[in-house]
Amino acid sequence: MSPTPRKRRRKTGPTSDAAALDAARIYNEGVEWQQRGNTTQAEAAYRRALSIHPDFAEAHNNLGNLLKEQGKWKAAEKSYRRALQLLPDNAVLLANIGEALHRQNKMQAALEALETSLRLDPFNAAGHHHMGELLTDLKRPESAIEYFTKAHELLPNVPAVANRLGMALNALQRFDEAVTVLHATVKAHPRYFDAYPTLAGAAMKIGAVDDAIKVLEEALKLEPENTAVHAQLAEIHHARHDFLSARTAVSRAIDINPENAEHYNLSSKILNRMNLTDEAAAMARKAIALRPDAADYHHSMGIALMMSGNPGEAGRSLRRAIRLQPDHAYAHANLAELTQHLAHDADMSTMETLLHEGNLPDKQAISLHFGLGKAFEDFGDYAQAFQHFARGNALRKANSVYQYDVAKDCNTLAATFSRDYLQQQQGSGHRGVTPIFITGLPRSGKTVLETLLAHHPQVSAGGESDEFQQLALETLVRQTGKGFPDGIRELEAPAFAEIGRTYAEHLRQRLGRVDYVTNTSPGTASHIGMIRLCMPDARVILCMREACDLCTEIYKKNLAPEHHYSHDPDELGNYYLQHRELMQHWCELLPDFVHVVQFEELLQDPEKQVNALLDFCGLPREASTLDTATLPTTENSVGGWQHYREPLKPLFDILESS
Repeated sequence: MSPTPRKRRRKTGPTSDAAALDAARIYNEGVEWQQRGNTTQAEAAYRRALSIHPDFAEAHNNLGNLLKEQGKWKAAEKSYRRALQLLPDNAVLLANIGEALHRQNKMQAALEALETSLRLDPFNAAGHHHMGELLTDLKRPESAIEYFTKAHELLPNVPAVANRLGMALNALQRFDEAVTVLHATVKAHPRYFDAYPTLAGAAMKIGAVDDAIKVLEEALKLEPENTAVHAQLAEIHHARHDFLSARTAVSRAIDINPENAEHYNLSSKILNRMNLTDEAAAMARKAIALRPDAADYHHSMGIALMMSGNPGEAGRSLRRAIRLQPDHAYAHANLAELTQHLAHDADMSTMETLLHEGNLPDKQAISLHFGLGKAFEDFGDYAQAFQHFARGNALRKANSVYQYDVAKDCNTLAATFSRDYLQQQQGSGHRGVTPIFITGLPRSGKTVLETLLAHHPQVSAGGESDEFQQLALETLVRQTGKGFPDGIRELEAPAFAEIGRTYAEHLRQRLGRVDYVTNTSPGTASHIGMIRLCMPDARVILCMREACDLCTEIYKKNLAPEHHYSHDPDELGNYYLQHRELMQHWCELLPDFVHVVQFEELLQDPEKQVNALLDFCGLPREASTLDTATLPTTENSVGGWQHYREPLKPLFDILESS
């Protein structure tokens, strides 16, 4: 944003009137070429005009603008300074010079030029805008906001200025303000593309996920081949656990630009969440082939190898990530999960140093605390282990934005899905598909059970996915204007069948099949009644575990933010009791639809438990290959809560009071 400066009166140079007119004509041709995007012709025109009329200030300025667009900042500065010689004390030219100096990393000189520009003309929008940019890079974001705001006030109808203000507000986590500014911008300037991704980012941060998706879909109408928007859309779908949509979006980005390594890395992360670990590793390899020095890509490879049961190769990938980026907190934390620490070692010392000296963002510090907690626990230093688990959870709680009333939520679900209501809806839903929902709280054995079932040739492991919950919510909002479960009783029977049919189609698109695909999303525990209404032939397996062990394991894990109950002992205990009561409700109402697997019993007699499970699912026993080597040992999985009896006493008191 570098407008042509206002021309001041000056002495007439030696250029003749005819030559000046000729220069002006050629200059105007340059403006036309520049507007058409032909920078080569535009630059040639400006230089011809200046060869005829060397004191043509506007031509010097426009040549500077053109050179700026090409990233030739030193040459642009030279042109702006020549114009300033002809128009001394011109505030706009000083602002342009300030921007050029900034882009050459001459920060102090840039600051002085911009201060002079704004002193000469306090209503100079370019000066305010460029000062905001400079202060942002000088790590003075609060001051930068003041200048961006002033620029927007002076130029309220220039969308680029509004968008930059929105970006600055996002950086300061003032997302509500950013949404207000940017929503008005896209409404007033619907064809200004750049505001859409910025608005989507702000909307996502305030939890308006559906709005963020709609905004990006509008952006793609303007630029269907914009890979950054397809990738941003994939990130949002990934965050909301809509992995099928995320995979589709990132695949489109890869199709458009197969040379972008970051898109392969994002695809790897999505495929890991879909439990398609071989494909995830393949995507990570493609990312690494394009950028072998990117630590995060080796980290993604390590995660894929961890999930596919290849700890040796996974460890090597994680160590490569650490060699490339020694402060990669997530790689350190995941390596700690893989390693059996026999004593305090160099890896642990490195993590401690990063925590004490690294000035890390909270998310990275949280990961390191949980990694260190696991490491200290490995060799029996439970006091130190608990200190790290507690610090990690304290940071998680400080960063939590969730507000909830678990008792109210569970009571609402139980009242909505009553015995009478489920009987009234007998016969509803889409029949003939038998997906297997393995649900329960985290650490209750869902993944262990999925691994066992996946050895059966008729079963496909689908991993965690919130697709069913999202389909249900989208249908409720569209047809009733209400959410889950408030709008359930206003739905007609065909709506339940449509949800089931759509879910089955999603499975078919994702895996090429529908029957006996597992889903281990913990979120389906609250949707068991809804699953029954939409897919009466589905199978629901409810994983249970002894309360003290289960809640201790939950507390020791760095779970995703949606597990908002897990970072505080009191909240965790109360949540567990309410969850257990709701699960009892499902079991009493739907005894033939829900099969309970007790984790401890599975470890003690896996063959008996798996055979009962196969019978429940309608799968032939003789086809199953039971691999008990994948099971954790009873010694390592039962009674571990005793090590934390004292520090977690408030939690255990709640559990024992029920």
